[in-house]
Amino acid sequence: LAGVISDVSEKKKDALTKFGWNIGMAFQLIDDTLDYTANRDRLGKTLGKDLSEGKITLPLLQLLKNCSEPERPLIHRIIKEGSLGMDDLSFIQTLLRKYNSIDYSISKARGYIKAAKEALACFEDSTAKLSLIAVANYAITRDL
Repeated sequence: LAGVISDVSEKKKDALTKFGWNIGMAFQLIDDTLDYTANRDRLGKTLGKDLSEGKITLPLLQLLKNCSEPERPLIHRIIKEGSLGMDDLSFIQTLLRKYNSIDYSISKARGYIKAAKEALACFEDSTAKLSLIAVANYAITRDL
C-alpha cells in the first residue's frame, strides 16, 4: 500500500509486496510457536489455544512427521478431543522439544525474515528502510 501511495516503481512495489508477505509468514509461524512456548503473563496468550481448537500449525505438523508410531495416536487423540488439559499440553510441549519442532518452526520463520530483508535490497539506505528492517527483526524475536 505504501508503494502505491508513494508512486514508486513496479520493482519497488514488488519488493514491498514480497517484504510484507514474508513478514506475514514469519509473524504467523512465530505466533504458532508461541502457542506452545509463550509466557502467558507476559504475552497475554493462552497456551495451547490453537491446539485446543484443533488447529494444525507447523510445529504440530513437524511433530507428527517426526514422532514415533506409538506417540502418533496419542497426539491425534489430543487434537480431536479439543478439551486440552495441562497434562496433555505438557505432553505435547515435551514432544515438541524432543523432536525439535519448535526450533524447526523458528528456523523457517528466520528464513522468511531473511527473504523479507533481501526484498528491500533495491531501496537505498534510509530511515524508512531501517524501520522496515526493525519490524522484521521484531517479528522474529518477539517473546521467544
